[in-house]
Order: sequence, then C-alpha cells, then structure tokens
Amino acid sequence: MEGQIKRHSETRRSIRTGREREERPVSSMVDMTAMNSPLMRRIERKRRDDEEKVIFRREDEEKKRREEGRQHRIQRSSHVHASKMKQPTQMRIPRRNMGEEGKNGVGTSRPERNEVHGTIRNEVPRLLERVDKKEKDAQERRTSLFSTNRYHEMTVRTKMAPAEVSVKKIDEKQFLTAEESEISRLDEEAKKIPYKTKVVWKNVALFTALHFGALLGLYQLLTFQPKWQSYVWTFVLHVIGGLGITAGAHRLWAHRAYKARLPVRIFLMFANCVALQNDIIEWCRDHRCHHKWTDTHADPHNTKRGFFFSHMGWLLVRKHPQVKSQGTKLDLSDLYADPVCMWQRHNYVPLVFVFCFLLPAAIPVYLWGESAFIAFYVCSLLRYTFTLHATWCVNSVAHWIGAKPYDITISPVQSLTTTVIAIGEGFHNYHHVFPQDYRTSESNWKLNWTKGFIDICAAVGLVYDRKEVADEVISRQAATHGDGHYEPKKVKSH
Repeated sequence: MEGQIKRHSETRRSIRTGREREERPVSSMVDMTAMNSPLMRRIERKRRDDEEKVIFRREDEEKKRREEGRQHRIQRSSHVHASKMKQPTQMRIPRRNMGEEGKNGVGTSRPERNEVHGTIRNEVPRLLERVDKKEKDAQERRTSLFSTNRYHEMTVRTKMAPAEVSVKKIDEKQFLTAEESEISRLDEEAKKIPYKTKVVWKNVALFTALHFGALLGLYQLLTFQPKWQSYVWTFVLHVIGGLGITAGAHRLWAHRAYKARLPVRIFLMFANCVALQNDIIEWCRDHRCHHKWTDTHADPHNTKRGFFFSHMGWLLVRKHPQVKSQGTKLDLSDLYADPVCMWQRHNYVPLVFVFCFLLPAAIPVYLWGESAFIAFYVCSLLRYTFTLHATWCVNSVAHWIGAKPYDITISPVQSLTTTVIAIGEGFHNYHHVFPQDYRTSESNWKLNWTKGFIDICAAVGLVYDRKEVADEVISRQAATHGDGHYEPKKVKSH
C-alpha cells in the first residue's frame, strides 16, 4: 500500500513538473503572437533592412579598400621596375681599383648586380611581348575591314594592302558568319535525331484561303477592274512592306549592318507590319539561324529539303528539333533591348490587322471611291501574297539557279529576278559571303532600292555607321573562291 502511494506521488510530481515545463513557453508564444502583428512585422522588417544596409556599406568599403590597395601595389611595382631598369647605366662604370669606396658605392655589390641582371632577363620577354602585341593591334587597326568616320557618322571603306589581309581574317570579324565546323557537327547529330515531318493543318488552311483570295484579286487586276490609283497604291504598299523586311528586319535588326535613328526605326517597324511576316524578333531569330547554320536542319528553310520546302513549305510543318535547340543559343539581347521591337511584339496582332489589311483597303475606298470588294482583294490580299512570295524567293530561287562569283562552295546564287521583285535582295551569293555589308550586293540603287533608301536616310542624318566591304577584299575573294563570273566595278576617271 505504501509503495502504491509512493508511486502515485511520484507520478503526480512528474506530471506537475511536465506541466511547468509546458507552461514556460506560454509567455514566449504570447510574445510570438505579438511579433506577428502588423506593427511588429514592420519594426522587424525595418531592423533587418538597417542591418542589411550596414552589411552592404561595410562590403562596399572593404571592396574600395581592396581596390585602393591593389592600385597602390601596382604603382609601387611600376616604380620598382622603373628604378631597376635605370640601374644598368650605373653598373657600366669601371669597378677596378676603386677601393673601399667603390665597393660600397651604388651598384658595386656583386649580389645586387646579379639580382638586377636577373630582373632584366625576366623583364625583356615581357617587354618584347608587349611590343609584339602593340604592333599586332596597330596592324589590325590598319587592316580593319570597317572604319567609321565620326564627323559624317557613316562608314567608309578603308584602304587595305592585299598582301596583308586575308579573306579568312575579314570573314571572322563579320557578324553572322557561317560556322563551318559547327555545320558539320550538326549534320552528324541530325542523323541521330528521330524526326518525322508533321504538317500544321491550320497553317495549310490559312495559306490556302489566302491564295484563293489572291487569285481572285489577280483576276480583277488583269481585267482592269480597279481604278488607276489602286494600281499605284498596290505598288506603293509592296515597296513599303518590302522595305520593312529588307531595310528593317533584315539589314538593320538581323544583320546590324547599319544604325538608324528612332524615326527611321519606327517607320520600318510599321512597314514591317504591312508585310506581316512575324514580328521583328521572331523574324530575326529565324534569319540568324539561317546564316549561322546554312543548309543544315538548324536552318529553318533548309534548301536540302527541297525547293518547295525552302520557299514556303517550312511554314506548313513543325520545326526541326535542331532549329529550336540552336535558336536558343543565339544572342538576341540587342533586339530585346530595342523598345521599338518590344512594342511591336506586344501589340503585333492589332498592328498587322490595321496596317496589313484594314488601311490598305480603307484608303482606296475613302480617298478615290474604289470598290471595297476590289480594294480588299487587290490592295490587301493580292499585294500581301505577292510580298510574301517575293521574300520567299530569296530563300528558294536565290539558292537554286544562278552564278556564284564570290564563293562557289555555298548554295546561294546571284538571282536578278529575285533582286527586282524583292527590291535588292536577290544577289545572295554576295550576301552570304559578306553578311554584314549593308548593300548586300555591289549593284547600284537602280537594282537595289533598299540601298537607295538607306543612303537617302544617311544623307539627312537619320542613318549612320553603314558597314561596307572594301573593293580590294571583294576582288580578292572573287579571284580565289568564285566561279569566274565576277566583273569588277569600273572606276570612274576624274
């Protein structure tokens, strides 16, 4: 009985002790509840912010001290090297029969003399390396492919010695130059990728309806149903939309062949909406893939997959996996940093509805009383379809039949027909050899309307930094790699 009472008392004591232990955190729990109030949270947040500011300030001061110490060490080392380099002139004084004074004089100790000689032997290779680097930099500046005239804000050709500059060196400096080593690697990887062509039937239906409407507009055009103003308006719209692609998306944004002021960029952005060929960033991504990995499966319109595929078939099927994977490796930061490109991308659907279809049909109706039926099918659908095929010919016809005066080993050719309908984009062999030349060919404004537009804008100060390949480089490239059809430009005699 006494044992049971003892055990019972011990149990009650342990229970009471446990309760006391459980009761102790109650105050802390109350404190935590108070801490969760909005006022206490703001106080705590402010305290943490103050601590972080102190920590950041200390880190900045520490970085500043380290930088000052590093600069101080650099200055000290430079003074030490300068003083050591001056010592050999003192060591040339004869040391024989100089007595104790000569032994204790400056530079007379043999260990010191050996130390200085060792320092000089270590410094000579570094100095020679610096001299070689400076000479190399100077030679690269002299033989630079592009040089900018800061006073006229335009790019002029630099005189170059043919023996000093090779085509390969110039080729490496250009933006979007084809990477031959990576092309061969992609060809090998493509064989291991299980890919099956998948048709996008929505695109097939849309393009079928578009071409049906264009055929109806073509019938109206050939039977002279529109008014003469509508003929002129259709042609003007084709040129404006073409400039949005050639001068805008292609030469300005995709190749960075020149720079333009804000008014020109805005005009080319709206002109690009007239052409309706995807927004500028999307268009430039596909085109940069085309130039860097030409005729591989990473090329969106790979010519090895057939003429129809490179012309328009690539828009009717799913992209090859290599197009997607390689496209993610491209640097598009310059496009995303341009507010004009970003604004178009965010408002692309309403923009193309207004500028590609609505305004082209509404202006003839309200200004010269054209039939809405004719205005829509001729000025909107037929004109839009023709602009599409003119651009597509650059990917197909300009890779098919024609001369290769600049490089016989690549697929692009010189196509006069494409040049005419695409306002200067058809001389494609030149363009793939010199992708960053703003002219894209050696032809004048009569065949290259895009070049004429850019030159006019440059004359009034709206375009600058036009990149252009020197005539000597072009001639040497054609002589060593062309098919023999190159005709040098005739220089006018003064």
